[in-house]
Amino acid sequence: MKLGEALAQAADLQEEIRLLKARVAAAARYREGCEPPEGTGVLMAAARDAIAALADLDRRIRRTDAATELGARWTIADALAHRDHLDVKRDFMTSAADAALPGPHEAPAPTRTDLPAGSLRAEAGELARERRQVDAAIQAAAWATDLLD
Repeated sequence: MKLGEALAQAADLQEEIRLLKARVAAAARYREGCEPPEGTGVLMAAARDAIAALADLDRRIRRTDAATELGARWTIADALAHRDHLDVKRDFMTSAADAALPGPHEAPAPTRTDLPAGSLRAEAGELARERRQVDAAIQAAAWATDLLD
């Protein structure tokens, strides 16, 4: 199985777990003298199985990410960490630029800012571009890499 397939399977398992959680919550309590809408024992067993499968898959994905080189200086795990860092930095720059601009309900009294909103937005745009490039490299590697045991 390719790493990309494993990632898709992990997303499916996460969705299955989310749905099972909702079904267990709906079936957990019912009126005395009535039948529960679903058997909670069956739902709990299915959830335990899905969680165990996800844990095994996550372990294999992380092992593969750490062992797979992406270019000359990074592994996939390094690239994922860098992508996360780019998200944090872009979010910060965008928030700073937003704070520098007057709000829609701001009093008519003139205000000043020392933040260069335009430069911050340009930096956020460059960070978003770099993130897309890193993400494309990660995706390409994921579909070319066999999942480790």
